[in-house]
Amino acid sequence: ERPLTQKSNYSYEPINNTILGFNLNYSTELPFLTRWVNRLPNIDTDVVSNLSVRGEMAYLVPGAPKGSEFEGRATTYVDDFEAAQTSIAIDNPLGWELSSVPLGFGGQLGNGDLAT
Repeated sequence: ERPLTQKSNYSYEPINNTILGFNLNYSTELPFLTRWVNRLPNIDTDVVSNLSVRGEMAYLVPGAPKGSEFEGRATTYVDDFEAAQTSIAIDNPLGWELSSVPLGFGGQLGNGDLAT
């Protein structure tokens, strides 16, 4: 049997982001500024003064595909029991992580205490 809805596993969530951007460049010559600078003592220039303004803006609109929503909210399943498959190799020690120990087997020790 297949589930009625499309399900995504933890850390493999589909995304549907939208990025909006705006870029502004403006440049103009200001000959009157050159004339004002030439009125200063010991300054004489023939180069026309320029004014330039640059600006950028970006906005990210986060989203998720409509098929991954449950009651209007993006949903991630920690474990999907309908298609439960695990690809953890037993012979790979880097694939394993520390977890809690049941009571009676040392589970009453504090967090981070690795004593046996």
